[in-house]
Amino acid sequence: TSSKDMLLSTAELKLDRFDVTVDEEVLESMLHWMNSVFLKGLDFGSPAPVLLRTAGKPITENYVPPPLPAVVQAEDVKISEVNLTVWTSLQLRYLEFLPGYVRTTLTVLSFSNKFTLDGVAIHLDEKALNPHRGPAQDYAVAIASDYTNTMLFNTARLLG
Repeated sequence: TSSKDMLLSTAELKLDRFDVTVDEEVLESMLHWMNSVFLKGLDFGSPAPVLLRTAGKPITENYVPPPLPAVVQAEDVKISEVNLTVWTSLQLRYLEFLPGYVRTTLTVLSFSNKFTLDGVAIHLDEKALNPHRGPAQDYAVAIASDYTNTMLFNTARLLG
């Protein structure tokens, strides 16, 4: 079949313990990926020259419909608990994506210009995901956002 749709009536993802080392290169790759996922598809309009060229022409002239996105229908999806052990030592300048008050707190708590975690255990609870029907990208973004918020909350809790 040529359909890109996927039905997950029941799925359970079981994850084992992870040891994670985050350095500047890994962080930059993650940020690049997140920007491409979160900003992909955001359209802020057409530049003025394009608008001027198309003014007064029928909207259907030379119109090619975009390809349909892959659709995921997920009904009962569970992700097991995740246990991470994290090692990192990053210059604070690599954390520009964090809000200013978080960077200030990290600077004060670290007493230096480096953010360091040496074998810190982070636990993420098992999750039962909400049912979803829509583009696969939207589903992935929703899951990543939820885990990102949980990770930031856990990290903030560790820092006091």
